[in-house]
Amino acid sequence: VEPSVQLDNDVIIKINLDVTNLIGQVTGPQGSIAYRVGTRNATTSLRLHDGETQILAGLINDEDSKAVQGIPGLSRMPVLGRLFGVHTDTRNKSEIVLLITPRVVRNLGLPEAATLSGAGGSYTNPGAPGMRIRAGASIAMPAARGARGTAATSDSPATASEDETAVVEVASTGKAPVGGTVSVTLRNRSAAAVHGQFGFDTTLLQSAGADKASPSDFNLDPQGQKVFVLRVLAAGAGKTTQLQIDQLGATNAAGMAVPTRVEGELGLELQAR
Repeated sequence: VEPSVQLDNDVIIKINLDVTNLIGQVTGPQGSIAYRVGTRNATTSLRLHDGETQILAGLINDEDSKAVQGIPGLSRMPVLGRLFGVHTDTRNKSEIVLLITPRVVRNLGLPEAATLSGAGGSYTNPGAPGMRIRAGASIAMPAARGARGTAATSDSPATASEDETAVVEVASTGKAPVGGTVSVTLRNRSAAAVHGQFGFDTTLLQSAGADKASPSDFNLDPQGQKVFVLRVLAAGAGKTTQLQIDQLGATNAAGMAVPTRVEGELGLELQAR
């Protein structure tokens, strides 16, 4: 057995099963004895999560032998042959069943998923966060020479309260198979500090991080983000579920509460393997 532990606590196991048994013995010259040995082997590879059990069955051996001692000819007659001899029927059948359950004692500590990504910016401004264009905004083109300039207008002008709204964007991969993981990123697109609770259906999903509770409290700094990594349980095969963001609140630099809004898709599609 050759295990290989992955960073997400999955274990890839290479198995080479070799079973040797004694079949019989053969008598040689001068009373020497030689033994007949049979060997069965199987090679496979498994991928299991920490604590998951897999059953391997196979390597079936089925032996059927018959021996007759008695009067030649008469002892082999159907039915009546057993009156003129001794018939011995032997059948041996064996099967190997192996249960494997990996246990990860200690794994590498993964960094926060939010630290694994960063804003690339542009050629003239490397590292700058992405630009977000508010819905309904319009851009005024410069007036031609000699033309009379007009002010740019918007079909839905933003009010002061809308300008101060703390927007939390939700982004995820949207789909995940049973046993796989899905990353859900919460991004704060405002200058206010945001706090709230992130929840999910614990019968279908499980947190892959240290905090297994649901809902889980979170805090987002201005322009900050937080990533939740969830693992799909077997009960979620072929189902859809909705993530929850509750008790959402935000405060600006002056300590005043500002309105909040959630944007993005909260639905997840859980697929069977």
